Amino acid sequence: MNAFKIVTFQNPSYKKCESCERVKDIFYRCEMLDAKTQTMLCGSFDLCNICGENFADIIGQKVVKERKVGGFSFD
Repeated sequence: MNAFKIVTFQNPSYKKCESCERVKDIFYRCEMLDAKTQTMLCGSFDLCNICGENFADIIGQKVVKERKVGGFSFD
């Protein structure tokens, strides 16, 4: 099990990416868990789309990019 977990935000926010330090839309948060137990949260950092996807590739985690809604109706 990995002590890093990438979480996708429902709505991106516009602020500084803590990896590349550019001001962009922030799509992901990397949560750092306790190395021994991997249950308690030790810290986190916010990532833009490119940095978040790259970091997810490094740790071998698939990220949720979008969610499709099926069966929408105005009735």
